Amino acid sequence: MKMKNTVLLHCVLAFLFLFGTGCAGKAQPVPSSEVSSPLLAPVMIDSKWGYIDVNGRVVIAAKYDSVSVFQSGMAWVSQAGKSGYIDKTGREAIALQYDVTSSFSRGFNEGVALVTLSGKSGFIDRAGKIVIPLQFEDARGFRHGVATVKVDGKWGLIGKNGQLVLSPRYDFPIEFSADGLAPITVEGKRGFIDTTGKLVIEPHRDFGGAWFTDGLARVHENYGAIGGKMGYMDTTGKMVIPLQFDGAGQFSEGLAPVLINNNRLWGFVDKTGAVVIPNQFVTVALGGFREGLCAVKINGKWGAIDRSGKLIIQPQFDEEFYFSQGLAAVNLQNKTGYIDKTGNVVISTQSPWGRFPKTFN
Repeated sequence: MKMKNTVLLHCVLAFLFLFGTGCAGKAQPVPSSEVSSPLLAPVMIDSKWGYIDVNGRVVIAAKYDSVSVFQSGMAWVSQAGKSGYIDKTGREAIALQYDVTSSFSRGFNEGVALVTLSGKSGFIDRAGKIVIPLQFEDARGFRHGVATVKVDGKWGLIGKNGQLVLSPRYDFPIEFSADGLAPITVEGKRGFIDTTGKLVIEPHRDFGGAWFTDGLARVHENYGAIGGKMGYMDTTGKMVIPLQFDGAGQFSEGLAPVLINNNRLWGFVDKTGAVVIPNQFVTVALGGFREGLCAVKINGKWGAIDRSGKLIIQPQFDEEFYFSQGLAAVNLQNKTGYIDKTGNVVISTQSPWGRFPKTFN
């Protein structure tokens, strides 16, 4: 492996994933020029968080207790029990004045971010102005024009005006996939609703664990029981790939990893169910392809194949990896590094490996 741009850091390139909880008042909107570049990733140094660029150079000093990845040019940060947002220059764009809560919703989504103060949650815009009052017991970020909120112990949906779209009725947050559907549970069975709250796929036991990606969701016969074949349904609930696999992952970039013919080896099928990469791998990354590559495990080490099944990155890494912005975080003998799409290590650190997403944004 070709090693470049070695940077000695004391902790892991990591983050506490997307979405927003924490932000604050009286700040200027971030100019669009700051939204696009440079690409930055969180890094921990001496138990504090900062950010590095794609050359491994620390560009925002490590001084925060916790952080998120950048999203739309801003990142959630916390210090001394309060949270707010910084821009890519490290400027405090929204003052640190909100509570530090869970990592589920840290970041700006559709122009607004979730914030919590004194146990009540609402939403602010990029200038720090409160646009939906802090009134909910809990909430998640906006997606497809709606956000899930908790009222009197139940979860419903609101629109950008803060008005209820779906009255609170479910026991769990309503999380929408990129395909615009969210799973809900009724009497132990999973169904799906759209962003208006309309039930579009009736609850069924076989849909347990189903989540839509790339227009399809895995269906597991007699979900929760031993055995049972797997297939895929579309966003109308129609089975488009019959129950036939002994294991199945997510569709991504038109392909999904599946266990074929009960030989305990993984291959890949397209959206018609046709095998495009024969079953030959003991283990694969079940999240599938990212930016044209998918991690596979061969002889105890992880490498990556392209969409034709050709081995592009030789097996050499200890854990699976996914590409984003042309880079993938990898475990290098329990240290964290980044590789490019040829498998060359372009950022190497002394940071201990941690099981956290580590993408540049």
